[in-house]
Amino acid sequence: AIGVRITPHMPDGSTPADADEVDLARKLVLDPSTGTEVSWDLTLANEGTSDEEIVLVVTPVQMMQPSGALDPPEDEWEKVTSAEGPFMLTSAAGQSNSTQVTVTMRDLDADLDAFNGARYALPGTYVVDVIAYYRMNPTVSHTIRLEVEVLRVEGLETILAGTNNLGAVPGDFASFSLSVLNTGNGDTIYQISCETPNRWAIELGSGNSSSITLEPLARLQFIPVPIRVRVPYIVDGLPSAGTIEDVTCITSSLADPTKSTTESPDNGVEVWISRDFSADLYEGDGTPLGPSGFIDDISVENEQVIEHTLVIENRGNIAIDFSVRASPAMPDWDLDLTAGSLNDDRFLEFTLQPGTSLAIDIVILVPYNANDGDSNQIDFRTELGDSGFQVNRTRLVVQEIADFSIDLPESGTISATIGDYGLAEITLENIGNVDLILSWSFGTLPDGWQVGFASTAAGGLLKGGDTSVTVSLSVAPGTPPGPAGTLSIIIDAETLDGAKQFQKVAQLGIVIEPSLWLTFDTETRIDLSQGETAEGNLSVTNSENIACDVELVLEGPDGLDVVLDTDAITD
Repeated sequence: AIGVRITPHMPDGSTPADADEVDLARKLVLDPSTGTEVSWDLTLANEGTSDEEIVLVVTPVQMMQPSGALDPPEDEWEKVTSAEGPFMLTSAAGQSNSTQVTVTMRDLDADLDAFNGARYALPGTYVVDVIAYYRMNPTVSHTIRLEVEVLRVEGLETILAGTNNLGAVPGDFASFSLSVLNTGNGDTIYQISCETPNRWAIELGSGNSSSITLEPLARLQFIPVPIRVRVPYIVDGLPSAGTIEDVTCITSSLADPTKSTTESPDNGVEVWISRDFSADLYEGDGTPLGPSGFIDDISVENEQVIEHTLVIENRGNIAIDFSVRASPAMPDWDLDLTAGSLNDDRFLEFTLQPGTSLAIDIVILVPYNANDGDSNQIDFRTELGDSGFQVNRTRLVVQEIADFSIDLPESGTISATIGDYGLAEITLENIGNVDLILSWSFGTLPDGWQVGFASTAAGGLLKGGDTSVTVSLSVAPGTPPGPAGTLSIIIDAETLDGAKQFQKVAQLGIVIEPSLWLTFDTETRIDLSQGETAEGNLSVTNSENIACDVELVLEGPDGLDVVLDTDAITD
């Protein structure tokens, strides 16, 4: 016996003519979208010189890696032969020296007719080894490897969920989901990108971007991706209620961009009704009173007129019917509400279009007979025609507040030079609610120093008024330069009836500047006859606070000689 041989047939059924065709014949390609199995027709021949019983063995299906290593396949594969054998074949010279056997490789997990969609065989190269040998002499054998390359198939399906009644009020998100299914047979990376015609903000997944690249999806793996579309905040009443904005989401495979889907919610994203509004209460000078639970008392006097403004704004996207009702704790105080042609002492009704506002002027008269300590809390309830309300509040307390503030120069100091006056301006502001009578005085200063006012000091300060005064300071000769203590300006104040009296002190730091100031003392008149000599004394005094050099220059009339006796100069 010289051997046994296995010969695979060509796809057209013919026998390979050479080794190259044998290599082609043993390798097949499977399109998993059209089939789940491949078959080879094999000729099993006895090339020996005696009749032999031949055994045919097919190894289990394995997956061949690019490196050539063999691994068990992820899917379950089977290999089937058309006949089991052993096969009794005559010698090469006999009439029955060969037989034909069909070997089939089949992916049992693949199902093109699955209820939930086709399940394709996983891509890759799968192999079996076919071995033939003499039953009585197994060392006489022949082995060939059959290979099938399962092609890569790209597939994609998407579906939307949660799109019924899709919408949100302005500023909120309308949410739905897009599920992505990999209907191909290999791990695939997909990208999703969404947009709207008016470029509304869209967030995909857990991020805040309008596009997202998913982690690879395996065969028939799916993932739901949350999609959030923010309805824009209202500006000038827009977007109006009922506005529809279309959303388009495109999903594509990065491996094959031609595999893509386009999904859009059937009815788009609807802008829901917003009845958002604001109601803010201000004092007469425009200072906001703030939340009703944190208001400060406002001190008032008898017969004082208090002004407030209540500003109501429609921040929604439809017209809103409003009503405003004033509820004072002390109803005997005169109260008036005015907004254009609307006027009442307690109640106003009006309608505001989206993006518009209304200012209600509120005037409150403190009765002449109100008692000291009376407190009138007034609630202003702004209510929508169908739902929702807000309460603003003011609290007026009848009491005298006598007080003023002192504003000093930014440096907080007054600078002076010897021989000149230093000036500084201070300002008083009446921050109480009564008129004040003022008197001014100064703290103690060193001998030779003088302080006063370079402008008239006010004798009174009206409620809500202010006054400024300029203080002047001169210091004694020889005062050294640098900081020199504090100048205290004492302001005594009292109310017109003298019931309240108080004192405040403004303090300015004193800074003495370096300076030069020379004084001369001479005999003002000397009687002198012609040809006579006379002597006189001249004193030069440095009254400043730094040392200096003195140069004396003498001048006299023509014909009169004036001489300085340098030997007589003394310190």
